[in-house]
Amino acid sequence: YQDTLGVDPDDSEALAALGRLYEQVEEWHRAIDVMDRLVRITDDATARVEMHYRIGRIMYERLGGAGAGEGEQDLAEGRFAEALSLDPAHMPTMLALIKIYDKRGDYLKSAQMRVRCVSAGGRFRIAALYARGSAPA
Repeated sequence: YQDTLGVDPDDSEALAALGRLYEQVEEWHRAIDVMDRLVRITDDATARVEMHYRIGRIMYERLGGAGAGEGEQDLAEGRFAEALSLDPAHMPTMLALIKIYDKRGDYLKSAQMRVRCVSAGGRFRIAALYARGSAPA
């Protein structure tokens, strides 16, 4: 992929594949860098939503955001907010934000996001999570 990017640094297919590869080998910072680049060059709103979501998830789950200070959580939350600004009904993003809000004890924001999730058609997803005992906590 690096060879392809040497010829065309904005090859979105090569960047997407390289980002997935870095995620698989747990090269989190490199994955974020590649996905950031992809977000800047793609016009595909769906791909941009997915990149923002994946970056936020990596920041929160893999780079210590879940157990780190508010600054790191804010970076992840910012990425999730970007994803929702592009797709207000992106269910994985809403569920990730509920998890962040619950973790930091911001129950008002959590409740608001749950309402938004249900309004977007996520009531079945939330019900399934609670039934399995794996709802964001």
